[in-house]
Amino acid sequence: MVSEAIINPAMMIWARRYAGFIEEYEELLPGYIKKHYKLWENGEKYPTWNQLRQVSNKYIVPTAFFFMETEPDFDDLPTLINFRKIGPDNYKNESPELIKEIRKSEHRREIYLDLLFELDEPIPKFEVIGESKSRRNVVKYIREKLGISLDEQKSWIRKNNSLDKEHYNFLNKWKEIITEKMGILIFETDGVILEEMRGLCIFHEEQASSTLIPEGELKPGHLYSVGPSESGKLGVYKFETEMLKGNGKFTPNGIGSKKDVNEAVKIAYQYFKSNASSISGQISYKDKDYVMQVKVGMTNQLTLATFIALCSVATNRQVLPSLAILGNFSLGGTVEKVQNLADALQVCLDNGAKKILVPMSSYVDIGLVPPDLLVKFTMIPYNTSEEAVMKAFGIE
Repeated sequence: MVSEAIINPAMMIWARRYAGFIEEYEELLPGYIKKHYKLWENGEKYPTWNQLRQVSNKYIVPTAFFFMETEPDFDDLPTLINFRKIGPDNYKNESPELIKEIRKSEHRREIYLDLLFELDEPIPKFEVIGESKSRRNVVKYIREKLGISLDEQKSWIRKNNSLDKEHYNFLNKWKEIITEKMGILIFETDGVILEEMRGLCIFHEEQASSTLIPEGELKPGHLYSVGPSESGKLGVYKFETEMLKGNGKFTPNGIGSKKDVNEAVKIAYQYFKSNASSISGQISYKDKDYVMQVKVGMTNQLTLATFIALCSVATNRQVLPSLAILGNFSLGGTVEKVQNLADALQVCLDNGAKKILVPMSSYVDIGLVPPDLLVKFTMIPYNTSEEAVMKAFGIE
């Protein structure tokens, strides 16, 4: 007898929409999916494991996602996309092929950012040109920014070269200069018809410092921490954690390959397995998998934030709105004092935090914090990691 995969039908709907097979694009589904997908989505029938793997490959979604109890919230495409089109825009929705290429570019960008953090190099910043500037002034600005004169540009064109009739040397020169001088990544797309898109530009405007830590509620498993990078520079780190059915596996993403960083999340997960019962008797890890994504940089002070994020998603409890988490704990669970408390609080303020979870041991440095900075926050002290979890949930 063929074994069925007892998936969550709502996740089957989510995955199809995530991949872009909606409305007119549902007809593009291959026959082996089109024949069954409505029955799977309605819960009238379950796919076999082989069918589920086929769906997973087509939707480009891990198989484990179909067993999630709730839909993830990272299905949005970038909002700042400029498309270059050769005709009128007759497309109501982006095609699955275009969505796949956009996400592929986003993935490459994340790899590039991870590499910059590994090398401790700054992320390139870009100036947004106002719409009031004329086309001529925009061209002048770009030439000055890249340091390329019109005469130098003309020298790239290969004349009387039958192998370069379309002047690809000219194009490749621009790509090389733009990448090297401005840190802009340029890729070729595959499978997208020209009528839908000739080219596109994805611009990620850095989140304004006042809104990086939002005022509203976060999902369980999501939180913000402040800590130092390898160079010592303080930054804000966003944690997004999901819980799936599984067998106790913990997968941290976005943390790079540095030994001390990976060791920190391992310590946090071991501590979670050993001490989660003190938070709630309902927490289970043996039949669950946890996936954590760390965004906006990298630090090796991950233990406390990781522990709180795991407890948050495992108990389905949200952390307090506008909360920034300070602190770390050692292999034995000892809470460590925050270094440079005043600087850390300034980073919290600059990034929108209003409540600060801070180790009691750091209160000896409160006198070093400018009073006009200190009054901006509700300070929440804790002595142990378990106490930090409960206070992060707003439980005294």
